[in-house]
Amino acid sequence: MKIGVAVIILLAASIILLPVLGARESSDIWDKVYEAYDAIRVAEDSGGNVTGLVNMLNSALELIDRAEEAGSSGERNSVLRKASSILGSIVEYSSEIRLRGEEEAARRQATYLIILVSLVILIILAYFYGEPFAWRTWLRMRGDYKIRASAGGRRSMILDEEVMAVVAAIIVVVTVFAVSQLFLTGIVEPFSELAVLGEDMKIGDYPPNVVRGEEFTIYVYIGNYMGKTMLYDVEVKLGNKTTPIDPSPVTPVKRIHLALVHNSSRKIPLTLSLNDTGEWRIIFELWEYNDTAKTFTYGGKWCQIWVNVEPPPQI
Repeated sequence: MKIGVAVIILLAASIILLPVLGARESSDIWDKVYEAYDAIRVAEDSGGNVTGLVNMLNSALELIDRAEEAGSSGERNSVLRKASSILGSIVEYSSEIRLRGEEEAARRQATYLIILVSLVILIILAYFYGEPFAWRTWLRMRGDYKIRASAGGRRSMILDEEVMAVVAAIIVVVTVFAVSQLFLTGIVEPFSELAVLGEDMKIGDYPPNVVRGEEFTIYVYIGNYMGKTMLYDVEVKLGNKTTPIDPSPVTPVKRIHLALVHNSSRKIPLTLSLNDTGEWRIIFELWEYNDTAKTFTYGGKWCQIWVNVEPPPQI
């Protein structure tokens, strides 16, 4: 009798605690995602090549999105453990990438400094010794020429020290500007892109009519031109003509998480099915990770497509 009561208590406790534990696991995994992304950004700011780390992060994000759709808690936990392992490796490897980036950045700066100093020295030497050299070169090439002075004529540019000084100053300014641009590479007008593409990956090639309950595929396009690696969350929402937008307050039917390095883009296939007939609007919103708030915030970019859901054909 006591054993039976104990079993009932354990079952009741598991029913109560499982949702709580699941929510805690979800919170923990996203804390690890944010930690991994922050580590990638530190390595990137140090000049490291983070492409491999970003690919690893996307592998983890795909697992996390898959876990959200898992049919059983056992499958979900197994997938989340794999994602957690990948995220831990990202944090570990990012330190090595950061050190490599710092070393490479130091070598580049030293090279640029040597080039700049060498050019300045050459300009100084040309200013002080360029005129005799120019005269000797001219005499070798045209020593048999006869020189005739014209009254009130201007001196030759070879003898004009003011002209030489101006030319030297221009060369210095151009050199400094060119070298400074090497340090300023990567500074851009930041923006992100969001678009929905049809089955043939073209804008406007959307299915006007779909059958209730049947799957159809479209593509979500995301582009990153923010000057740094970005972490995105695309929220897919279902609404109608009266649904508020920008952003819509309805719960997402699907979420797509993706990390992109600067100056890159992805086309992600999205398979959907709608279970109610009528005209529906599918809303797509682009949310960006905010490293200050440690969460995703709406970036003001959204798009939508309209589909007409028809009942299955009568047999």
